[in-house]
Amino acid sequence: MDWQLVYQAAATPELAKRKIAGWLHFYKPDLIVTEDLAGSQRKGRKAQQLILAIKEVAFATDADNAEVARSQPFANKYEQIERLCEEFPQMKAVAPARRRIYDAEPPYVTLFEALALAKQASR
Repeated sequence: MDWQLVYQAAATPELAKRKIAGWLHFYKPDLIVTEDLAGSQRKGRKAQQLILAIKEVAFATDADNAEVARSQPFANKYEQIERLCEEFPQMKAVAPARRRIYDAEPPYVTLFEALALAKQASR
């Protein structure tokens, strides 16, 4: 994952649309899973704008789309990450250590959030 590209794409919804369109054209996924924002209180305004931009591009493709309401059946993200690593051992290489309250969230957390959403969509 090229995090510099990810950070650039996340700068604005328009940049996100362009980057996602490129990735979708390159990877040609059969299914695109996005978070259902209805009732979401955990996402900030910028994150919601980015998710809406991604959905706009995703729904314009031939791929199936699934909107999944994010659930958190664990006490915190890091417990969920540990469980996901048990199920998907290849993810241990990028599993972030638990952060201190004053540290920024590690960027790899988003990979695990996406994996959890994909698991929910497959149920």
